[in-house]
Amino acid sequence: MTSLALAMLAFLATHFALSHKALRPRLVAVLGEQGFAGAYSALAMITLVAAAWAFARAPFEPLWDLGHARYWIAMVANIAGSGTTSPESGCQNGVMRGSPSPGGT
Repeated sequence: MTSLALAMLAFLATHFALSHKALRPRLVAVLGEQGFAGAYSALAMITLVAAAWAFARAPFEPLWDLGHARYWIAMVANIAGSGTTSPESGCQNGVMRGSPSPGGT
């Protein structure tokens, strides 16, 4: 579990550090825009893979056990959600009601 915490900390720290107002311009001046983007991407990929590797090896520790209640909770949430209006319900043939026609006429 410690390796997962460290890997995630490294992932976040590198993102914050490399996007810092004072550090980023200096690195871009040294590496160039494309060089910086490449280095940033490589470092992000390395730390993300390390986090995924640590996550795969971390022991499973449930926060709580709902048992069979989880099925009932999911069913009630599903039924309650089916009675709500969909964001797409105001859209007909790809055009929102009340908006100008697609041709602009």
